[in-house]
Amino acid sequence: MLLEFALLVAFTFVLSRASVIAVEQAGRLSDYFGISRMVMGMLLVGVIASLPELSIAITSSVAGQGELTAGNVFGANVALILFALGMGAILYSFKVDRKSLEDVGFVLIISILVSVYIIYQTQIAERQIGLLDGIGLFIIFAWYAAKTVIDKVVRGKKGSTVITYQQVQGMPAARKKGKRHGAAIALFFAGSVLAVYVSANVVVGSAIGIASEFGLAQSFIGATFISLGTALPEMMMGLAAIRKKMYGIALGDAMGSVMANITLVLGTAAIIRPISLHLGVFGVALIFAVIANVVFFYFAAVKRKFGKAEGLLLCSFYVLYLITIVASQMGWL
Repeated sequence: MLLEFALLVAFTFVLSRASVIAVEQAGRLSDYFGISRMVMGMLLVGVIASLPELSIAITSSVAGQGELTAGNVFGANVALILFALGMGAILYSFKVDRKSLEDVGFVLIISILVSVYIIYQTQIAERQIGLLDGIGLFIIFAWYAAKTVIDKVVRGKKGSTVITYQQVQGMPAARKKGKRHGAAIALFFAGSVLAVYVSANVVVGSAIGIASEFGLAQSFIGATFISLGTALPEMMMGLAAIRKKMYGIALGDAMGSVMANITLVLGTAAIIRPISLHLGVFGVALIFAVIANVVFFYFAAVKRKFGKAEGLLLCSFYVLYLITIVASQMGWL
């Protein structure tokens, strides 16, 4: 059991680190091949930054452990909004412009609708989240992706500056230095994606073993420890953007990742294998995911600025989330 726990900790770190490297190499590839930075930006937010969650979804669904995926999805969203943005507010403070407020509101609506549908489908209708549901979530993600790209094109035509991931991270843009340079970037990217997939398999296997040994709900493991690890790449990107006062980029990345998690990631898991859910621990993660969006949107709409006080409140809600989900797992609720 100690070995499984050690593997869980070590490979969760490998998973998050490999994802960061994948994001960095994807950014360099966009410059090297001259791919539209708007398209690559959407890819970073929608797919590559969510590689850990997507890898966990694929491996756990193949293993028939859908509750682990669901817990990870909603747990990661809670961590992104309450913990990551809360820490950003405590460390640096940030403002919310009108466009970012619209994005937060839009993601809030989608999150609530998806959450309500999951509760209805699994608890009232007593059905699984299956193939048709997964396809529906895919369609929502495709619509959101198209909407985001079109919006960026319109803003670009109006003279808005398009900021690249390299600018956020402070990395030099990739230059064309011949085929060897391009091959090296592609090789690093492919290797990091492979590392994400392999480490996700180890994480899922270790989590299942620990859950079985201690009688823990798989959704509990997914919504706590694993969700923090898989959300690390988005957290690092967001904090880097806030530090450089690129508030729109930070909020856009966070909201894009939240949307990708509840549509693309959850949809992928449902398509691979139907997911059966019991509220319990998962219900705590689902409810706090909605609460996180509502609380964040309230302060964003009312104050338009997040300082230390707001950051501490967000982080306090995250601590409350951890206490509540542990209490639920222990049977105290």
